[in-house]
Amino acid sequence: MKPMNMILALLGSIGFALAYEFNIYWLPFIVLTLTLIVMDRAKEKFPKVLILPVFLFVTIHSRWLLSLMQWEGGWHGVLVYLLVSILGFIWMMALVYAFWRVRSFKLAPLYRGLIVIIIEQLMMLGTFGYPLFSLYYTQAFSPFLGLSRFPFLGAGWISFFMVVVSSMGADIFLGKGNRLYKVFIVFFIVWFTVASGGNIWRPIPAPPRQLDVLVLQPNIKESDKLNPRKYGAQLNYYADLIKKIQDTDRDWDVLVMPESIIGDLWEEKISSTFRDLGFAPSQLLIFGQPLKRGDDIYNAVCYFQRGAIRETYFKHKLVPYSETIPPFLNFLANPEVHYFRSGPQPKTINFNGVGYGATVCYESMFPACYQGLKDADILVVLTNDAWFDRHFQALHLRSAMFRAAELHKPLILASNTGISAIISPEGKILQWIPPNKVGFIQSNISIK
Repeated sequence: MKPMNMILALLGSIGFALAYEFNIYWLPFIVLTLTLIVMDRAKEKFPKVLILPVFLFVTIHSRWLLSLMQWEGGWHGVLVYLLVSILGFIWMMALVYAFWRVRSFKLAPLYRGLIVIIIEQLMMLGTFGYPLFSLYYTQAFSPFLGLSRFPFLGAGWISFFMVVVSSMGADIFLGKGNRLYKVFIVFFIVWFTVASGGNIWRPIPAPPRQLDVLVLQPNIKESDKLNPRKYGAQLNYYADLIKKIQDTDRDWDVLVMPESIIGDLWEEKISSTFRDLGFAPSQLLIFGQPLKRGDDIYNAVCYFQRGAIRETYFKHKLVPYSETIPPFLNFLANPEVHYFRSGPQPKTINFNGVGYGATVCYESMFPACYQGLKDADILVVLTNDAWFDRHFQALHLRSAMFRAAELHKPLILASNTGISAIISPEGKILQWIPPNKVGFIQSNISIK
């Protein structure tokens, strides 16, 4: 490859990686189309010139994992980053190679669309499932978000659509596209133009019941959350923030707080503190907290009402290395860390006639975790993203938007340091709190 072409390829991979973080949803179509043109021109041998751009894309896209260095130690953080990058590189090269193998098929665009679906589904399997390379994450703020409502694959249809359209565009450029391709591309342009002007989906009448929901973002630094000497001050801080909310409005229905509000087994102290705040019997608090049951410790979602924790959800999909250690990686275990036991699949929990479907942290990135929440009225994601930089916070927000759109349910994202948000059933952000800010947002959410 000529030096200028290599430079363009590297710039394209950088732009593609940044498209997952910024709202440049049109860029992946251009990069995909150009990449497929390069593949289709390499008729005899796989174009090895794509290896370096793919590697660059993976390392940039996964850079948020380097944030672990400040909490887990330099070599641990770098090791996790390298392992994820290697895993991502393998998946992305498998995807690129499969695209190249079907280049001469009569319906190559369709086959490529099926390939990206299969690869993205496989990426989510196993202990080290990592779905954030999925193409659809680049389209969170595009008109295509509504495609997540399609059954079976949900947001995966967006990735399918992106690859099919880009592949047809490449074929047309190379003179291989037939009349059907051209008609489809015209349809795509018209559809995109209409969708860009507003919501093309048939509006659904708002359910008659309104739920007054509050989301609290405390913005506690991770260095403080990891310091046992500050747990008491943190609990008092939460109590003071809630008192300020109570002074403003005492008639709310639900108050949602982040994952693991206190980093130790403080169930009784938290319950006692919250009892003293004088909530109405019907008011519900939802917050995250480590809980011990028997000999096991769980990363739990707590439903607090009438002075006690009435229901719990124990996190099912644990984060490898930080929350659980696979047996073959025992040498990475930190003797000072309490690792969690995995709970059952998420299920809907009902209070006052409202079904809540909660998940914790990066569970929101796995559609499979939401199979048991289809009957929920409201989805809830509790997280503490203070471990990572703003890149991951932006990705986490996008994952919540797609889960809301897939199930067509309102979703509440409560994060310690941000981003916290209230998201509509269409996947649109109704209100949000920026990163590293203290505050709360409030909304009347329509439910059935």
